Amino acid sequence: MTLSKGNNPLAGAVVANLSPAVADELDLPADAAGVVVARIEGGPAARFMRRGDVVLEINGQDIDSVETLSTLLADDKGSWRIALKRGGRVLKIAIGG
Repeated sequence: MTLSKGNNPLAGAVVANLSPAVADELDLPADAAGVVVARIEGGPAARFMRRGDVVLEINGQDIDSVETLSTLLADDKGSWRIALKRGGRVLKIAIGG
């Protein structure tokens, strides 16, 4: 698990690559894939994210691993378009810009 840091909307979120074990722990489908928010430790993430959210896209780029997510979050563009899956629904959030 990795704590997101920096000047971005996910700062304060602890994220993890989804595996069957992580999915079971967070009550997600066993075949869920991608990157999930395992917990929130404050920061901007507390306003936008929830435990169990699966991050699908950042600024139009697919998120397939924590490494990809971290790379995209390090590039502070000042505006963010985030697609995530929450409770079986896809939500799109626009922040800044």
